[in-house]
Amino acid sequence: MGKGRFNEMNQDHITTVTIGVPAYNEEANIKNVLLSILAQKQENFAVEKILVVSDGSTDRTVEAVKAINSRLVQLIANSERRGQNFSQNLIFLQSRSDIVVLLEADTLPAGKDFLVNLLKPLLANRNIAHAQGNFESVAPQTYFGTIIKVQSDIYDWFSINDPEVRSRLCSGRGGRAFTKKIYDQLRWPAAVPEDTYALLWCRQNGFETVFVPSAKCIYHCVESYTDFLKVREKEKSGVWSLRRYFPEGDIRAIYYRSFWMNLRMTLTFLASDPIKFFLYSFLKFRASIKLSRDFNDFWPTSETTKRI
Repeated sequence: MGKGRFNEMNQDHITTVTIGVPAYNEEANIKNVLLSILAQKQENFAVEKILVVSDGSTDRTVEAVKAINSRLVQLIANSERRGQNFSQNLIFLQSRSDIVVLLEADTLPAGKDFLVNLLKPLLANRNIAHAQGNFESVAPQTYFGTIIKVQSDIYDWFSINDPEVRSRLCSGRGGRAFTKKIYDQLRWPAAVPEDTYALLWCRQNGFETVFVPSAKCIYHCVESYTDFLKVREKEKSGVWSLRRYFPEGDIRAIYYRSFWMNLRMTLTFLASDPIKFFLYSFLKFRASIKLSRDFNDFWPTSETTKRI
């Protein structure tokens, strides 16, 4: 484990890192996440603790965390569900490290260099205060999942390879790093999409952010129509909730994709697999008819994304 004595963030000591993992009913994958974190390389930084917040889980999430034999792993078990935003605020409040990294419990770092790659921009440039990791979906197990994966892979590829769009990407799926000057101030309000809120907050408060393509996490796309509908409703209602805190133009900039980019994505999808294209178009149209719920902190979980 490399621990060089100098880095740009703090010349007096090794940069310290807390890993935070909010979890609600994540027994299927939480052990894999923690073992993956424990196996990460460390260069010019040291992981002080891995803090898991079980948010009123009713499955065996707590037992799975307690079964990990490491002094670094610490557990907070909320007696009732309070929501991901509450859990992430709690992680920030319980941290004293130079950097906090948030990882979602239904994802996995892809390789042992994830943390090294994610933190490299923060260690090299003290002006960068927030780093967004990359994300890639794994092979699905159902035909429905293959439809969603084709669309998702095309959307992600175009987004990541467009410099302007890439600078606005925000997703908990990729993992995110926050320096102390952010996490000491940022607190998520209730009932907002936490990933988009965090990026908009950073921009509003003048903090420099960066997307790190080499720091990749893997995740599962949804593999049922029920879960697809949950995701679509959550995405759409989340946009409305942000309007209480940020100007319409700033929100639109995060979600905006040009006409030509949308056209290229559509044509690429159509050319790559016409059958899946038309099936996805039908699913998207059908889902749009059902969008009705307001965004909240207790959104039904997507069961088909739980295990990597």
